[in-house]
Amino acid sequence: MLVTFDDLKDPKTVKKSIESEFYDERQNGIYYGQKFRIKKDHFEEFFGKGVKLKEIAIEMTDAEVALSIESWLPWLPDYYNQMLDGQRYNTIESNNPIANSLSSGAFLVVKR
Repeated sequence: MLVTFDDLKDPKTVKKSIESEFYDERQNGIYYGQKFRIKKDHFEEFFGKGVKLKEIAIEMTDAEVALSIESWLPWLPDYYNQMLDGQRYNTIESNNPIANSLSSGAFLVVKR
């Protein structure tokens, strides 16, 4: 999930930047497995006219992480035991389903 915040100081302002889905790929009756596709991106809506997602690159390394996400989201440690909307548990009845589906663990780097 790729998200942005209307206000970096307020975790409840989280929004999905991309709407995506998994789908079953079939051709001529043959199942080729699940594929991923972007249904809609909101970059132009959030960041201005003409802004599009061109590419995402993911690099794996054993090197130490140079930048902490907490420098951008200093409130993140406060959401270790709760969702970004302040609720203790994820619930389908939430008024803010995106914020209710994320906690600090969604943003932390996992060292293995």
